[in-house]
Amino acid sequence: MKGVVLTQYDAEPSKNIHLASDLPIPTPKQLKANEIIVRVHAVSLNPLDYKIASGKMSLIYRIKSFPWTMGSDFSGTVVAVGAKVHDFKIGEAVMGCNFGALADFSVTPVSCVAHRPQIKTKEGPKAFYSWTETAALPLVLQTAWNGCAATLENFSRKFPNRQPRCLVLNSTGGVGTHTIQLMKRRWNAHVTATCSEANAAWVQETLGADQTIDYHKDWAEEFKDQNFDLIFDGVGGQQEWHRALRIWHGKPKGHFSTLVGDNQHEPVTVGRMFKLGAGMANRGFWSAIGVNPAYQLVMTMPGEISGELENICVAPSNKAKFVQFSIVCVHRRPKACKKPLND
Repeated sequence: MKGVVLTQYDAEPSKNIHLASDLPIPTPKQLKANEIIVRVHAVSLNPLDYKIASGKMSLIYRIKSFPWTMGSDFSGTVVAVGAKVHDFKIGEAVMGCNFGALADFSVTPVSCVAHRPQIKTKEGPKAFYSWTETAALPLVLQTAWNGCAATLENFSRKFPNRQPRCLVLNSTGGVGTHTIQLMKRRWNAHVTATCSEANAAWVQETLGADQTIDYHKDWAEEFKDQNFDLIFDGVGGQQEWHRALRIWHGKPKGHFSTLVGDNQHEPVTVGRMFKLGAGMANRGFWSAIGVNPAYQLVMTMPGEISGELENICVAPSNKAKFVQFSIVCVHRRPKACKKPLND
């Protein structure tokens, strides 16, 4: 089968990425009990793919051997299932997030896949997203979920009659666009978003943010008389954390979730991980005694997908899709995929 493979780590990985045409086709006999084989129709690419190929994340995820099949986000059709797989059947459409997606077929644990979102029509269930749109959902939507779900679910239980107030920094990135929509759909939150002036109308009218602020401005100064229950940071750097502390000074403390941490551009090294761990422990201590707000570093890797995702992808109205600001996908027209693979 064909697939896109990486032959070795490199700071400029593009020269080591090749299209292979002789990769072995997986067979049902090779499956573990909890795995499935998916005929891949579309794959989306994320910054994570580049970072792994460059070796910058080898401390967190180290490639065991080369050549290594790239890609993680995918959509496709199930063509074989393991002995203990009961929630997925041959011929069903799925989306998933697991390494090795940039190939004709992907072998993946069932914990890494969810059904392709569907809506009910008079004619029966109908796909809600195209294959390309479906492939662009898993990692960014799972990251958005990981960064805000626990905080906002807990808020809703404690304050059932209050609307949570959230601030999203870098609202037009892949995760930011999905985070705004998730906050609005799931928790009916009041969402403030940072973006460029050129994107302000789009962020409010299309994504649903209640208000925006130019990202060049000091949002802590602009919103000094307001408070937020959750600040979702897609920018990184100590400056955003310090601004959050200014916002919450003398007010009830909220929750700070960051995708990046203090050092946006440094490779993941032992020294950085030690420094990161020490910093998180320090912030966790001051949070536990009520001095600082709660602090969370959101690190989402291809792996388990929340069972909630296939449901939250479809709005209650069955009309509004998640708007995707930019999609980089490898897509091919699906061929006949209803037949299972031969042994």
